Amino acid sequence: DDKEEEEEEDEDKNQHGANVTAAAAAAIGIDMCERLVQICGNRKLNASLGDALQVPLKSGRADVAISIAVIHHMSTEDRRRKAMEEMIRVLVPGGYALVTAWAKTQPGTSRRKFDKHDLLIGWQMPKKFAQSNDNCDYGVEESKDGKLVFQRYCHVFEEGEIVQLLKSAAKTLNSTICIIREYLNAGNWCVEFLKK
Repeated sequence: DDKEEEEEEDEDKNQHGANVTAAAAAAIGIDMCERLVQICGNRKLNASLGDALQVPLKSGRADVAISIAVIHHMSTEDRRRKAMEEMIRVLVPGGYALVTAWAKTQPGTSRRKFDKHDLLIGWQMPKKFAQSNDNCDYGVEESKDGKLVFQRYCHVFEEGEIVQLLKSAAKTLNSTICIIREYLNAGNWCVEFLKK
């Protein structure tokens, strides 16, 4: 089971952001995790600390915005909508965006089966990467092979749910968006859209 999970995590890493490096010269990554931002800096990638609920960019400055595997970790619909508002806000008119989030309906080959929309899912981290503040007293266990297992909140999406969040966010901003397409890919709902 653990080996399958590692393979699935490797597969996820290959799918999420696989083409980001090619465009990195003209891109900026934003993440709440200081260590991930440091890793990007070490790889000569432009990244900064930030929050998807308050993106540190001026309005109308981004030609492209992507949110890969982010909003399903936000615990309320209001927070998910606010993240979509920020994505729309930073786009230039004609700007393109992609949002992905876990789907409630998983492919038949997946070992994941979700019976509810809001749940906790274990995420494993080798101890060698842990820092003293990573091993909190809440929700952290140790796996059979010595990895730390953190319980992460996850909201899994139904078809149309991300589209509705985007439409609501656009309305709040008095903006217009055009949904290009919504599709299921590797257990994730993906939505592409343009800001008008």
